[in-house]
Amino acid sequence: MKRKIPAFAVLLAICLFVALFAAARSANRVIGTIKGAEWEIITIDGIAYKKTELPGFSSADKGAFLGIVTNGRERFRVYSVKGDSEDRYIYRLWGYDGAFYAVAGSCG
Repeated sequence: MKRKIPAFAVLLAICLFVALFAAARSANRVIGTIKGAEWEIITIDGIAYKKTELPGFSSADKGAFLGIVTNGRERFRVYSVKGDSEDRYIYRLWGYDGAFYAVAGSCG
C-alpha cells in the first residue's frame, strides 16, 4: 500500500526551501565596493564612506547586516551602526577586523 504525503506537508517543505534559498542569497548580496591600500573608502549606491575613528563607539555598536562590499578579491560584511538615525555611519567587518566609516565630508 502506498502512503500519500499530505498536501500541506509538501507546501510547507516548498515554503521552507524558498525561505532558506532567499536567506542564503541575501546573505551574499554585494551592495558596493571597497578600495584603497588600507581599505579606506567604501562606496554604496554612489555614496562614499571614509574610514574614521568614532569616539564613544565600539564593535558592540554593530547594527543590522546591510550586505557585502568587495574589492574584487576579498569580501567584507557591512553593518549599520546602532544609534545612527541619519545613516551617516557604517561598520565594516572582515574576519575579526572591524572599522567604522562615515559619509565622506562628515568624518568626525
